[in-house]
Amino acid sequence: MWLRLVVVVLTSVGATTSFAVDGDGDSGIVFYAGNWEEALALAQQENKLIFLNISASWCGPCKLLKNKTFPDTEVGNPPYISNIYFQS
Repeated sequence: MWLRLVVVVLTSVGATTSFAVDGDGDSGIVFYAGNWEEALALAQQENKLIFLNISASWCGPCKLLKNKTFPDTEVGNPPYISNIYFQS
């Protein structure tokens, strides 16, 4: 059971570090400020995928993503990925 949990967490962390957002090069991932319906409409209009981040205050890997991965400019600005980022 613990091995499965570790594999899922590590896979999730690795997968989320490969996502990015269009930006000006000064920041990492910038999450969409509107509600879910607006994000969904925008994604359909612009033919983009939605990256949904769900986290909890007690989640260690979630804190790591928030503090280390999402602010990283290399994560937030690669030229080959264009998504809408939504945080719940």
